[in-house]
Amino acid sequence: MGIWEVLPDGNNYRSFDFPNLTPREDLEVVRLFRSGEPLGAMWKPMRVEWYEAEGEEQKPVGHFPSMGGSIPLAISAQALKVLSPLIQNQIEVLDLITEPPLGTFYALNIFFADCLDHSKSVFVRFDDGRIMRVEKYAFRPKCLEGKHLFRLPEVWTYVFADDVFKQAVEQNGLGGLVFYKVPLVDEV
Repeated sequence: MGIWEVLPDGNNYRSFDFPNLTPREDLEVVRLFRSGEPLGAMWKPMRVEWYEAEGEEQKPVGHFPSMGGSIPLAISAQALKVLSPLIQNQIEVLDLITEPPLGTFYALNIFFADCLDHSKSVFVRFDDGRIMRVEKYAFRPKCLEGKHLFRLPEVWTYVFADDVFKQAVEQNGLGGLVFYKVPLVDEV
């Protein structure tokens, strides 16, 4: 089974902008998602609109618009309906405020899966010992069973998926994501 890093494809699909968000509020949003905890009680729906830089209007609208790194993943109502049976226990769906004809989109708070095997994974560390990045991943046996979309507390900004999630996205024609194979310790 493969594990994939999942990113919104902002190069080929439209992205969102936050017209009313101050830099301080943007940092607060990042702090909320860093926790890995449910956010429902703290979440204030944010207004989003299409990012309007030169050439952006030429790009198609995908099901997973980039949110500029503030929010790990946004999802269309259509994609959520398709993928919900796979990921409903691994995410929290948070409202976004959109104006017609934008459509309905949500922010996903993707929960942490504390499954990284530190004794086998290969890390690059900061001088103080904190993890800078993971070069090769090793997961504790059976820890990821049934987890199709997840984040790791060690690298909380990254979103990961398994083959089942990737195939569901591809088979249902849900555009707007790119998948990068995660290097695993036990792969040659």
